[in-house]
Amino acid sequence: MSTPFTKIFNNFLALVDDSSICRGLTDEEITTRLWQYLENGHALWFRECKKDLSDIEMYDYYTMAETADGSTSDFVLDKYPTDPSVESIELVFLVDDIEVEYTFDENTLTFTANSMPPNGSVVKYGYNFSGQFNEDLTPEETWILAHAMVLSWTSEKVREEHAIQNTMTTKDYVKYSPANMLNSLMEMRRKSWNELHGLVVKYTFNEFNGFDLW
Repeated sequence: MSTPFTKIFNNFLALVDDSSICRGLTDEEITTRLWQYLENGHALWFRECKKDLSDIEMYDYYTMAETADGSTSDFVLDKYPTDPSVESIELVFLVDDIEVEYTFDENTLTFTANSMPPNGSVVKYGYNFSGQFNEDLTPEETWILAHAMVLSWTSEKVREEHAIQNTMTTKDYVKYSPANMLNSLMEMRRKSWNELHGLVVKYTFNEFNGFDLW
């Protein structure tokens, strides 16, 4: 069993209210940005996890392209993720940028078009793999990781606002920034830390039945 990164990403997006996080980005760019929050979050604030969070299959968005010669409907990938979960991978097969029906053999990494691609057409094939933890995480663990992402995100927002403040005079900053923006962000970070800390403490002592004094 494994746990797709997207499961934690979706939990994180449910916790925050920032439409700019993913605006205008490709799927790969979104995954890259959210992974940065996730990696930072579990490395700094969830080292107590009882699962091995270093055992991962990293995200990969990969396509190949070749010109069809009208003699074969088979196209073979030169690489593929190791044991990807169904939820974390999407196959890509296009003829002249149009989706067509195909089959895929994971053993031979072969795409087979249901009808012969015309001679001279451009065939693109590959996969969008959003990555996964190879451990099977519990719902509690995925939500703790999502809260760790929130703390990473709020910390980044505070750093960005500090940087903006440092480049402006007090008068210009007050004019540029919404009232109490920095204070609001710092309060948000404080609440994020308290929520995460509470969850991690509860998780750490889930199976604790008291000290054996005898």
